[in-house]
Amino acid sequence: MGLLYMSLKNYELAQRNFRDAIDQSPFEADMYYYYSLSLIGGRTFKDVDSKDVKRIEEYLNAAMGMETKCKYLMLLMAVKQEYYLANGLKIQGETPDKLYERALEYAPDGLEEITEYTALRDGETISKIKRAQGLEEEDGGGGKNAPGKEPSLNKKRIDYRTAICPECGHKGLRYNNSLLLLECPDCEFEIDESDYEPVQDGFAFAYAYEKDLYFREDEKSDVKALLDRGQREQLFKFYNEPSYPEKISKPGYSIFERIWKLALNVVLTFIIFIIFALTGVLFTDYKPFPDKTVQQELNEYADRTAKTKKLNRQERAAKYAELKQDSIASAQEKADFFANAIIIGYDDSNSDFHWGKPSENEAVITLYEGIKKEWTSLLWGTLLFLPIIIWLIVTIVKMSSISAERKRIGLTNKENLDYYKFALDMFEKRPTIKGYRSYIYHFLSDANTWVPYGDPVGTELKRNGIDEADLRGKSLFLNYYDENDSGMSLLDAVYYVVAVLEKDCVKVFKNRWETEDEQLGESDEKTAYYSKIPSASIEDGCLNIGDIQIVLPENSCNIFAYQNTDKGDKISYSQDRTSDPKEFLKALNKLITSH
Repeated sequence: MGLLYMSLKNYELAQRNFRDAIDQSPFEADMYYYYSLSLIGGRTFKDVDSKDVKRIEEYLNAAMGMETKCKYLMLLMAVKQEYYLANGLKIQGETPDKLYERALEYAPDGLEEITEYTALRDGETISKIKRAQGLEEEDGGGGKNAPGKEPSLNKKRIDYRTAICPECGHKGLRYNNSLLLLECPDCEFEIDESDYEPVQDGFAFAYAYEKDLYFREDEKSDVKALLDRGQREQLFKFYNEPSYPEKISKPGYSIFERIWKLALNVVLTFIIFIIFALTGVLFTDYKPFPDKTVQQELNEYADRTAKTKKLNRQERAAKYAELKQDSIASAQEKADFFANAIIIGYDDSNSDFHWGKPSENEAVITLYEGIKKEWTSLLWGTLLFLPIIIWLIVTIVKMSSISAERKRIGLTNKENLDYYKFALDMFEKRPTIKGYRSYIYHFLSDANTWVPYGDPVGTELKRNGIDEADLRGKSLFLNYYDENDSGMSLLDAVYYVVAVLEKDCVKVFKNRWETEDEQLGESDEKTAYYSKIPSASIEDGCLNIGDIQIVLPENSCNIFAYQNTDKGDKISYSQDRTSDPKEFLKALNKLITSH
């Protein structure tokens, strides 16, 4: 009767009959299977209540505990594929693929019942049922994950700056105006879009179209080298190739300027000398009597006067006394001059001027030149030579300054050249952007066999005492750099969000990882209970969970994403984590509805 009601689409009566049949014959495996079909009731799995899904699983497992058939396994596969995977919920037990592989070991009897009494929506589920029935080829519709189809593991990676043009051999490609294809700057040869897929994420790498491994084994050394923090810091310190230092010119000595100013000061000194000589404020002179004895003077006087008259004895005595007194006065005047003046020169009988004091054998002196022995003479003498003194001091200071500057510039030029050689060496030895990105990629994954730390999702779960096996749905992992930044900021900091679905609440952890650091900092945690969340939705680029808002990164700034459907990507494939906010939202809404 139950099958009759099933054929009439009266699923409520069918459930009652199958339930009675189970009570009467508890060891009839098919009754458990048909009761599970009646609970679905021709609906899509999206419309099935979570409690009914649990009952369906329990009854199918009970049936397989007694007997295993292809249709039991395929129905359980459809439940996990269309309810759990489609809603982003965590799968307990065997995966849909594993159940499908087991189902192929049995005869495909009764599979049409599944398609008749359920509303399947997932193309892969339908394709697997058809392949099991022999209605579709094994590789048809199965996609890249179909059994027997091995994914390609040799995905190539090319840095556009060092890529060699296949046409002319030029090293270093560039993006064309459309920013979609690479082209050679010499021959303008374009890399065909069918061969290469440019990734516009701020790093401008081009990847070959072959699938699936993101990093090849030859990149392992790059990642291992970057485990050293100093290597990571070196990338930021020497990111740009240094420019050859421009040599600083040394200043020349101002010889001609100094000579010209010396001549000017000499002229000024001479003018001051003339003024002092005319005013007598510094210089003095003395004209001595002819150097003759009194008797010689007297005889000459007698010769001059003999023509007029002869002097008597008394007159001669008076004249002698007068001449003697004049000689004494002249000697006293000369002594006073020498006592009060410093001799600087003299005139001889030929009126020739000589510097310094005359010797004892010198000819007749007609004039002595000297400097007054007074305290003011020091003042006037200083004033006389002040222009020369100033010139000398200024010249010494300026020449010393020029010498010091020339020495400083010489040292600076040497230091600049030495630093250039050092910076160039560090630039050539720095990690590549490609290697650094590989390191970041592995740090963010949970299969980072090359990186002994990292895995932000695992770190956040461990810090907060959360067992990933106890979660109700897949953990959401979003990571990105600040899309408003540019240049090295695309590498130096990574922002990430981890959201987990626990039994009664959703927890969101937000954090920022400084990529030079080896550990993750403390995160900002927020919790929302399912019973108190009015709604959850994706609007305006944000995932809104009640009062919690998660900004969704655009593809241009996303770094790492778990590929839940791509088994070939061994690093990012995960059954427990997702980077698809829509998938996470489905699971969240299911849990909100159930509460």
